[in-house]
Amino acid sequence: QAINDGATPLFVACQKGHLEVVRYLVTEAHAVVHQAMNDGATPLLMACSHGHLEVVRYLVTEAHAAVNQARNDGVTPLYVACLNGHLEVVRCLVTEAHAAVNQAAEDGWTPLFAACQEGQLEVVRYLVTEAHAAVYQADEDGWTPLLMACHQGLLEVVRCLVTEAHAYVN
Repeated sequence: QAINDGATPLFVACQKGHLEVVRYLVTEAHAVVHQAMNDGATPLLMACSHGHLEVVRYLVTEAHAAVNQARNDGVTPLYVACLNGHLEVVRCLVTEAHAAVNQAAEDGWTPLFAACQEGQLEVVRYLVTEAHAAVYQADEDGWTPLLMACHQGLLEVVRCLVTEAHAYVN
């Protein structure tokens, strides 16, 4: 049974990274993998947010969690993994679950935008070189990932976007 914010036992187990508990709840207790909290967050989103790779892998490959199911504000599991710099979770979501790399939140921010804002250099590098994220996709105010990285003063992220993703600077 869910608590006031909509969190279920599965949600809590995913948040804490307890793989065997997650596996039991899904396979034996028939927990609903797609059930979201009041804000729309899913068990998968929470596992991604906290970097629990094995829980994420189980949810997307065996429990068939909806990889692109977003919170009410449009934030996806891939977005939170990028925001928090969980590179291996990002790789899993993109390569094993085929997450939508350019799916934007309500404000227009993409996973690449979030990684640039937080200075997650290795995630940025992976997104632009291997996942082929859209470098020029702007948010609702016209900001691009490169503009955000410049605003934050993140030289290595700026360098990566310009030299490896060939982001236009003028």
